[in-house]
Amino acid sequence: MKDLRVRLLLGNEHSCGYLPDRRARSAFIDPGYPLDPARYGALLDQGFRRSGGYVYRPMCLLCSACRPARIVTGEFLQRRSHRRCAAQNTDVRVEITDHLSHEHF
Repeated sequence: MKDLRVRLLLGNEHSCGYLPDRRARSAFIDPGYPLDPARYGALLDQGFRRSGGYVYRPMCLLCSACRPARIVTGEFLQRRSHRRCAAQNTDVRVEITDHLSHEHF
């Protein structure tokens, strides 16, 4: 296994996007850290997420309520509630494109 030691950068405290009336912080992976599939997978296993070029995870001082959930798509079984949700959202459309317009941002 490769050496997975990384430098973490601790972000400023901000309003929690998940729990009202709570404060949150995020730890970011140094943007200069080279990510390959094995390293990225190891970070995902440790609860890291990605937004654009940033890889981060919640790192709140007094809270650990945020739990990442990884769903193995090949093992996912649709339940009645999932089918009901899909039926209520038939107007939602997925489109794969190779370019981003101003509207995407």
